[in-house]
Amino acid sequence: MRNVLLWIAQAILAALLTWAAVMKLFQSPAQLAAMWPWAAEVPVALVKFTGIVDLTGD
Repeated sequence: MRNVLLWIAQAILAALLTWAAVMKLFQSPAQLAAMWPWAAEVPVALVKFTGIVDLTGD
């Protein structure tokens, strides 16, 4: 049972990281700032970099 729960947790984490990466890589900075206020306070390159890091976390 524990293994099944771990697989479910991993799938949820992978889905969340993929969603965050897609948002950071393909949405405009203004749209990102509406969801994540920190995105307006840092350079766009840093936001894109965190999107790439999110993808590698999958």
